[in-house]
This record gives sequence, C-alpha cells and structure tokens, in this order.
Amino acid sequence: MRVQVLYDTEGNLIALSGTAVEEGQPGHRLIATDGHEVAEVEVPAGYVDSTLPDIFNQLRVEIHAGQPTLVARKPG
Repeated sequence: MRVQVLYDTEGNLIALSGTAVEEGQPGHRLIATDGHEVAEVEVPAGYVDSTLPDIFNQLRVEIHAGQPTLVARKPG
C-alpha cells in the first residue's frame, strides 16, 4: 500500500493521505511548506492492515539511500 506523507526535517509525520496519485491523473496532493517535505512511500509490510491513524501514530520517515522510507518510531 502506498501513501502520501508530509513530514518535517526530523522525519515526524505532519499529515498522511491514503490516496496515492498517479501522475497525470486527477486527485489531491499534500503540499509542503517551509521546513516540510512530501513523498509517496510504501507502507511497511507489518503495517499494511493498519488504519491510517495507526500508521500516522506508529511510523516516521527516515531517508535510506536518498529515498524517504516509513519506519517504526523509536520508543521513548
């Protein structure tokens, strides 16, 4: 499952959309403002059956090999 994420420079999710938008297709997109980024990312396999609020609360963004990736939040 792919989702759009809006995140800050520390990888904290600001907004999440379950609607992946194909290029050239109508739809909505999250818009980044100063200090934020938007990306379309794959939800990790262990969270595919989770609700969007659970994904928002349990995951964060990390950059791996130059690509944003959703990962579990570290406890603490």
